[in-house]
Amino acid sequence: MNEHLRNWQESDIRRELLEKAEPFREREPTYRLESGLEYWFAPPGAPASPPRWKMAIVTVLGVWPVSMLVPWLLNPFIASQPRPLKALVVSVGIVIVLTWAAMPLLVKLLRPWLKHRP
Repeated sequence: MNEHLRNWQESDIRRELLEKAEPFREREPTYRLESGLEYWFAPPGAPASPPRWKMAIVTVLGVWPVSMLVPWLLNPFIASQPRPLKALVVSVGIVIVLTWAAMPLLVKLLRPWLKHRP
């Protein structure tokens, strides 16, 4: 856990906010720290993430076509821009497509395989 997170978790402000929220709580809260890709595969409330090797395969299946499609679609609009700006626009496009379309779709389609643990 990084120092900033630990400082926040142990802060008086956080403690006060949790006390104020106590009357509205219906059950004991649970906390999970996610470290990147796991969030795509096991959103809050899900029991566990799939094995990392399965997450890696699904991520490649998402990133590979999206990383070819997004630049192809955006190129007519950004071709005359400086290379760093083009890279930024393409990166933002890839992240948007992966986060809101490709990864949710792939995780939904491959859920039985992702959840299966031999």
